[in-house]
Amino acid sequence: MFSKILFNQSRRRFSNNLKRFKGSNPWYYSPNKWKLFAFTTCFSAGFYFYSREEIPYLGKKRFIAISPSTEKAIDLGKMTYNQVTARYRHQFLPKWHPIYRRIQSVADKLIQSLENDQRYSRDWQLFVIDAPIENAFVIPGGQIFVFTGLLRVATSDDEIAAVIGHEMSHVILRHPAQGISLRILLGLARIALDLTLGMGAFFDTLGTFGFMLPYSRLKSEKEADHVGLLIMSRACYDPNGAKMEKLKIGASVPSLLATHPPHHERISFLNEKLAEANDLRRLHCNTEEFYQFDGLFSRFF
Repeated sequence: MFSKILFNQSRRRFSNNLKRFKGSNPWYYSPNKWKLFAFTTCFSAGFYFYSREEIPYLGKKRFIAISPSTEKAIDLGKMTYNQVTARYRHQFLPKWHPIYRRIQSVADKLIQSLENDQRYSRDWQLFVIDAPIENAFVIPGGQIFVFTGLLRVATSDDEIAAVIGHEMSHVILRHPAQGISLRILLGLARIALDLTLGMGAFFDTLGTFGFMLPYSRLKSEKEADHVGLLIMSRACYDPNGAKMEKLKIGASVPSLLATHPPHHERISFLNEKLAEANDLRRLHCNTEEFYQFDGLFSRFF
């Protein structure tokens, strides 16, 4: 219904533009409009290719217009941090609490696995909120928020590491800044389309439902799943914990309403990356000796 209203508005505006040029050359003969359209298009294309950078861990290029220094200066996560701390100010667990200490031990290992590379350094901070919400999130400043309700579905340390690693990956991959960059690029394209064809409102709908949402579901989340898997493996957690976490949490989210890809697609994707994750874990954690020691230890205790 909403998209239909926007489409009708765009159609009326388009018709008005045609009437305005009635008795003169058709709108598509206007050289100034097409010059403006060509300039905006070329500028947007140049802006896109100039602002591409390499994705951490994955080695691919992506568009992002905001530099790390600018992202830090504008403090993208400040508003979220203030809202969360104000809302849950009486529900934060103290650092001596057993649940906090358990989650802290997992988070510390993940953070330590990143310390050798300055690109991923952040002032990471952990906050555990005593609320029955099965969720966790990380904001651009490096603040990690975990709800105690998460432990009802992520019962093992491997599963907890999978959740936190995934959320940390969004910050490491600078997805919030990338989302803003894409909106800037879409804004330039909207201006070009609105000035030439008068269909900016229709482009808003097309951009949101035809580009932004699919990008969020298929690109950002898949990248975070992949990098999160590598981070937890490098921290010596079992990457199979990521699959178990998706089975437990993802099954309850309707596909059409979710902001993430369907859980069965994510599990299939993780299966494809398990060999890479296990190789990384074996390289950094000497897992064969660990399992031998663990088996010997279990005989006596």
